[in-house]
Amino acid sequence: MKFLLKNILYLCCMALPAAQSCMSYDDELKADADGMTTLSVRGYVYEGSDSDPQASALGGAIVSVAVFDRYDVGDGTSLVEADTFTSDDGYYETRLQLRPDGDVIIKVQAKRQGANAPYSEASCVYTWKSGLYDPTIDAYCANLAPIYIQ
Repeated sequence: MKFLLKNILYLCCMALPAAQSCMSYDDELKADADGMTTLSVRGYVYEGSDSDPQASALGGAIVSVAVFDRYDVGDGTSLVEADTFTSDDGYYETRLQLRPDGDVIIKVQAKRQGANAPYSEASCVYTWKSGLYDPTIDAYCANLAPIYIQ
C-alpha cells in the first residue's frame, strides 16, 4: 500500500507545472530542534448541502481549527487552536505549530460571519507517522473534506 501511495504521489507531481509544489510522503516526522512541527489545515466551506448542486462557496465565514491528541479529544484540551476566515471562493488555510505524539484529531468549525446560524462541523483523524509534507511551505498538509452550512 505504501508503495502504491508513493507512486501515485510521484505521478501526480510529475503532471504539475514546475511552479507548483510537489508534496512528499514521509515515514518519519520532520520536526525542529524543539520537537515542533507545522501543520497546514485547509479546505473549503460552502453554503447549502453536500447533495445540492447549487451549493455555493461561502466567503468570509469564520473557521475555527483545533487539534487534539487522539486520546485527549474527550476532555476538551487541545494541543493548538487557530481562527481564520474563508476567501471569496470559500477556501481556508491555517498553519499551526505543535508537538504531536502519534495520531491527532483535527476539529474544524465554520460559521457565517455575523450570523446567528448554528455551526457546521467536520472532524477527521490525521496520522502523523505517514503524512504529506510540502517542502515549499515547510509544513505537513491536512486537506479536509468540504464543510456545508445550511
